[in-house]
Amino acid sequence: MEKKNIFISHIGEEASLGIVLKDWIESTFSGNCDVFLSSDINDIAAGDKWFDNIDEALNDSNIMIVLCSENSISRPWINFEAGCGWIKELPIISICYLGVSKSSLPEPLSRFQNLNLEDDNFISDLFLSLKKHFNLTKIPKIDKKEMETELNRALEQIKTEAPLPKSKEKHKINVQEEKITDIPGEARDALLLMSKGRKTIDVTPKYLAEMFGMSEQKMRYFLDILHEHKLVEELSAFGQISYCLNSDGRKYLFENGLL
Repeated sequence: MEKKNIFISHIGEEASLGIVLKDWIESTFSGNCDVFLSSDINDIAAGDKWFDNIDEALNDSNIMIVLCSENSISRPWINFEAGCGWIKELPIISICYLGVSKSSLPEPLSRFQNLNLEDDNFISDLFLSLKKHFNLTKIPKIDKKEMETELNRALEQIKTEAPLPKSKEKHKINVQEEKITDIPGEARDALLLMSKGRKTIDVTPKYLAEMFGMSEQKMRYFLDILHEHKLVEELSAFGQISYCLNSDGRKYLFENGLL
């Protein structure tokens, strides 16, 4: 069998679930597949260029698994990675849990092959799907009870550690707590550039893209992240969109030692 590469799209707060799936899939199809998980130090080591490694993994993938919880489906990074998989016409398996089910999954994620993590047949359905995509005639034997135990343990850890979705928060999220998983270095650099000078400057995506040597589309993605966290204001004049730092953005830079 030709070796397959699987990309697991997830948010940082739910990495424990991705790790369980990665371990079981790689051990079950030993030698026949590699699973990329951005939060795994073996996949992205300290000092590696984070975005470049993810970009390369997306290009090399044959199958994508998207972890869909109430927390994750609104994050731009999840939708960005799923969109990349769609453009590449990869088989995409959405795994639903913690407030999201196959029936409630929003567009465009609902168009993919969907599984409910808490269904009794989840493990069998997952490996049957992978068997089909791997073109195998049979599935290697696995200890489903042990895997179920590890999946439940990961879910409990997520419930304990993950914050509520933004729509259900009763108080403002501390931006400093989000920066580790939600704000890439490129987005912080763009924020810093907007803070230069005596007055806050307005910048266009095209200007920032040229300043940082990347495509305008990629820069728009980083600006979307900043706008989602309410660290910048989006301005429109004469048909042109620009962005500027706001008070929350300046506070973020100050509290994180960037000013």
